[in-house]
Amino acid sequence: MSRGNASQAGGQAASRAAARIASVAVSRVASAMVPAPASTMLSAAGVVILAALMLAPPAAATPWWVAWEGDDFPENEGWTRTVAGQPSQRTLEDGVMTLDSLGTTGGWDGYQLMRSGGRDPGPGETFVLRWRMRVEAVEGWAWDPGLGVLSDSAWYVSFLFSIDRIWSPYEYVILSFAPGVFHAWELRSSDMRNYELYLDGALIRQGYLVRSVDPAWVASWGDSVLGPRSRSSWDYVHLGVVPECSTSGLVAVLGLMAARVRRL
Repeated sequence: MSRGNASQAGGQAASRAAARIASVAVSRVASAMVPAPASTMLSAAGVVILAALMLAPPAAATPWWVAWEGDDFPENEGWTRTVAGQPSQRTLEDGVMTLDSLGTTGGWDGYQLMRSGGRDPGPGETFVLRWRMRVEAVEGWAWDPGLGVLSDSAWYVSFLFSIDRIWSPYEYVILSFAPGVFHAWELRSSDMRNYELYLDGALIRQGYLVRSVDPAWVASWGDSVLGPRSRSSWDYVHLGVVPECSTSGLVAVLGLMAARVRRL
């Protein structure tokens, strides 16, 4: 066999091996979707992540993933808490953190994930930010709870929430959602210049980031406006960079395996 044919045969064998691993991963995930010990679910997640990484383009940067699940206050799990004015009253119950500033003069109580470089997606990768929240009350202005994303090169997008609307102030865009219930949000970007926004699994917005000045943190969320008062409940915040070829499947698995089945 010539050297060229041998190389081609080797590449085909590697592809078949990766496909077999992916097939095993899918079958294990299907089994993990029914109640099972945490160790079993974590093992299945590990197989899927390994398969996805093997099938991803080799030249991409190192993927990473951070998951806050509401098991503890964010500052105890690697986030930085920043308070201006009076802090919100906080409670943790059944994996949900409630931020309640209705009884205050309207402070700022937010959480930042500090990450110096290496947060943007490389070729063949996608940045993903997922969060599940419910807005229960807003007083003093229409908007108070919020969330923002910042790239390595200081490109930025932020969202503020009212009872039933989400506002992207730098894009001058307002979208509506059903009030009084939890909603699952997801932002995806392959270049940190443009993004897709999903609400409960449906694409609702294709938007863009704007230039900012301080790339010290990658994500910030919480009670985000000084003056207004609000009560919001946060179920989870997940973010990171994953292989683009399997974004939907891998992110879904990571969401399931990171801690537990979500509360309805």
